[in-house]
Amino acid sequence: MSFSGLIENILCLGIVNKKGVNHIGCLVHKCFHVAIPRPTEERDEEWLGTSVNIGDQVTFRVEACDFTGSLPYIRGKLINLRYAFV
Repeated sequence: MSFSGLIENILCLGIVNKKGVNHIGCLVHKCFHVAIPRPTEERDEEWLGTSVNIGDQVTFRVEACDFTGSLPYIRGKLINLRYAFV
């Protein structure tokens, strides 16, 4: 059974726990880490991830999963964000 094509249809919510120049990291269910890199075709100022802060909630589309290693690898594409209230 093949799951190709199904992965790209999954939307998730995560809480940002890491932020770098070209990527953000977030946790889903306080357990799974998701890497969300800046797409190479988007400039820094165009990418929605530039304005996120630690603790913000983001919506992302799952683009890749790899469960063959000791830790699962999940990569997403940023869709939307909701700022955390401080």
